[in-house]
Amino acid sequence: MLAVFLGLREGAGATVCCASAAREASLYRQPVLAIDGRHSDAGLSSLFNRTDGDGEDWLGALRGGRKALSALWQYSENLYFLPLNPPEPQTAPLTGPEIARVLLETQRFGFCDVMIDAGRAHQRPLLYGANVPISSLRTEADHNSLLRLSRTPLEDNDVLLLNKIEPESTVMREIITYLSTEKRFQPHLAPMRILWDEAAARAGIYRSPVAEAAPFSQSGQALGAFATWLRLRAAGRCQS
Repeated sequence: MLAVFLGLREGAGATVCCASAAREASLYRQPVLAIDGRHSDAGLSSLFNRTDGDGEDWLGALRGGRKALSALWQYSENLYFLPLNPPEPQTAPLTGPEIARVLLETQRFGFCDVMIDAGRAHQRPLLYGANVPISSLRTEADHNSLLRLSRTPLEDNDVLLLNKIEPESTVMREIITYLSTEKRFQPHLAPMRILWDEAAARAGIYRSPVAEAAPFSQSGQALGAFATWLRLRAAGRCQS
């Protein structure tokens, strides 16, 4: 499976979801790769126990004439990731062809699943031409996210995952009902929602994916279920 995780806005949780999905997929005892696809001070490295700047990242390797996989890190027995360090002032922006090159390398290496944390949805154009089967858009059930979602084109392979849900919130329940019944959004909506709890904050402190740091938390269990559902969807065994 090749999946890209995007957030409708900064802080929507794409990085947390990507890390947890990769960790869950690695439990099937097949090699899984998570790729940091955005320049950030709080990227995948923060959830895979790597300090930013601790060695060369995959983009630096590519631009230095080497293989992107020369920057490969191993987090656990079957879980690997390619880090992307925070940009220096002189760092040129990441380009679509560079993402396509790293994906081509990973296909030759034989990873069973590849997950890309691509940051905010405005970076989607970088992925055009990369032949990504699934895009997972993380959003929150609030007014701001609903406005952004109304302006965001949805592809056939997009999945909408609602994050940071507060069950006692009447407004959130109304927005969820709207998204679940609106024809444009309903086919894309994932069947599970990620409830708001402190597990994500705890995972950041422990520098590990939520599903690993707090497996019995509501958010940890929901993220694990979403990762399994995503793999089944990619295999054509379940529907939205």
